[in-house]
Amino acid sequence: MTGEGEGEGEGEAEGGGGRAEGMFTLLGNLWACLQEQTERKCSVLLMGLDNAGKSTLLQALQGAAPSPVTPTWGFEGGKVDARGYAVDLFDVGGSKNIRGIWGDYFCEVHAAIFVVDAADGGRLEEARAELEAALEHPNLAGKSVLVLANKQDVAGALSATELVKGLGLTDVRDAGVQVLPVVALRGSQAEPAHPNVAAGLEWLVGQVAEQGAALTARISEQTAVQRQKEEQARAARKKRAEESRARRKAEREAAEAEELRAEREAAATEGAPSSSPMLEEDVEFLKGGAGEGATVAGDEATPRRESDDVAIVSEAMAAPAPEGSPGDMPPLPRGEGGEDQGEGPVVTLPGAADEASSPRSDAGV
Repeated sequence: MTGEGEGEGEGEAEGGGGRAEGMFTLLGNLWACLQEQTERKCSVLLMGLDNAGKSTLLQALQGAAPSPVTPTWGFEGGKVDARGYAVDLFDVGGSKNIRGIWGDYFCEVHAAIFVVDAADGGRLEEARAELEAALEHPNLAGKSVLVLANKQDVAGALSATELVKGLGLTDVRDAGVQVLPVVALRGSQAEPAHPNVAAGLEWLVGQVAEQGAALTARISEQTAVQRQKEEQARAARKKRAEESRARRKAEREAAEAEELRAEREAAATEGAPSSSPMLEEDVEFLKGGAGEGATVAGDEATPRRESDDVAIVSEAMAAPAPEGSPGDMPPLPRGEGGEDQGEGPVVTLPGAADEASSPRSDAGV
């Protein structure tokens, strides 16, 4: 009994430990789920003209080692943390043939950073036109935009105040637009980024946080509409491609049929008998009315008369048969029963006897 009681007590203790361990595991999973649900994310688009310093700014935001950059084709991504948000950064190319795709990203981002080369006054109007088009785009309008006047370390660079005037932002009353001077380039990875790089990102994420759930709902709606448009555009491109292939096939088949018809006509022309051209006098003769039954005497065509034909036939019948004609040949001898004998009269050709009796001479051979 004592042993059984001790065993039961030990089993209950072990069972309680297992239940406790399972409870801790459940609480841990619940805590992880709550953390995932409360994790805040936002996406930011980096745009600007080519050579403005967007890729260099991305390195500075991430704290990565400075490295030579090349023109961006498509986009490059990166991640940073700011104000409790996990921020996804998308650096899109700035060349003329790539700027057209900026609008495709506006619906999916919470905010944007527009980088300007403040030291390149010759392209200020170009930058102004692109910024105005971006701010007026329906998928970006109302979202926060941070304008960075980059390359302040270059002599002659425009200040933030001068850049506001140059970009025409003095008329912008929206508090969602901020302009800050920065230097994106660093000497080494150990060198800290320009203070306004981090300050600008903090301000931008703060704007996103203030808009909260309304901004998230807007992004979801805009993304759904954009995807629908992309599907329709993809279907239209597919239809155009199919129509183009069908058209090329029909044209090719028509060309092959025409080529085959031409080959058959050429073969028929080569195999047809050639007709000799009429002489001019023949043509004139036919034009003169000498039809069927006419005879030509000299240069005149005289119509033939039926009496002439009768006279010619009568003369031919009255004329005696020539000597040695088939009419003078003796009849073949017939045997009994009126049947022809197998042999007829032997006919000796003139000169054949002399040739047979004369000895053959081979002297001339």
